[in-house]
Amino acid sequence: MEETEMHRMRRLWIPAIILSLLLVGVVAGASILSLNTPGHIRIHNGNRPGLQISPSIIEFGNVTVGDPANVTLTITNTGNCPENVTLTVNPGNVPQQPAIYSPFILQPGMTIGVLVYYTANQTRTMPPGDYTFTLNSTAVCIS
Repeated sequence: MEETEMHRMRRLWIPAIILSLLLVGVVAGASILSLNTPGHIRIHNGNRPGLQISPSIIEFGNVTVGDPANVTLTITNTGNCPENVTLTVNPGNVPQQPAIYSPFILQPGMTIGVLVYYTANQTRTMPPGDYTFTLNSTAVCIS
């Protein structure tokens, strides 16, 4: 009868151990914490114009009077709205300014190649030398 009594005790111990493990698991699971943290953002006007122009310096190199010279600019709309882009040349000390196709519209993320061309007009007085000019660009979001 002792063996039977031992078997009964073993049968009781095994479920007791399993129940203890389950209770430990429930207590461990109860230590998880969940938080909801509120946030806030304020959006102003939503429109942000932006242009990226490459190369940063327009270099025509050596130009002979009467011969054309061309440089291609890569212009990217880095803003978040369609932009009306205007490019103008401030002639600096160049007797005749380079020509650029402008204005044009660029969609957000769009890139366009723009040809800048220059021909030194032979009828003008142009002594040999180095000449400088500035490219002005304006991007206006189209509402």
